[in-house]
Amino acid sequence: MSPTDQSPELLAAAVHEAGHALAFRKARVRVHSLQVWLKDGDAEGLCRVDDSHIPDRLAFLAAILAGAEAHARFVAQHHGMVFLANARRAVAGCASDDHALFQHYAHGVSHGRALSRARSFVWWNSGPITRLGHKLARTGRLSGWSL
Repeated sequence: MSPTDQSPELLAAAVHEAGHALAFRKARVRVHSLQVWLKDGDAEGLCRVDDSHIPDRLAFLAAILAGAEAHARFVAQHHGMVFLANARRAVAGCASDDHALFQHYAHGVSHGRALSRARSFVWWNSGPITRLGHKLARTGRLSGWSL
């Protein structure tokens, strides 16, 4: 049995991290690695990037928000939530670290502009994000070169 058969939460966390990773790649930010794991029954994840050179601040901020947006879209599609807004509310707690990171880097960039870009990115890339999420959930860790 694969890890995703055992834990839908792990797969959702993997999709969240995959959303970050693909959006960071589009923003031309180097992704070092992705990881997901279970801790006390809860799924956790991490996307490590090189933030020493940020070519496009708005795209970088959108990538920070893209994880939660990918997570919400995945939950809405696979857990019977009729409205994406309900799924966004359901996964809001999973994204608290992302929002703190956004605030750290924002420096006057509108949250609304970054969120709009994140939502658009996830909408157009949900297939690749989900496929990468499945791969990450199976392996638990991916290096930047294997994305």
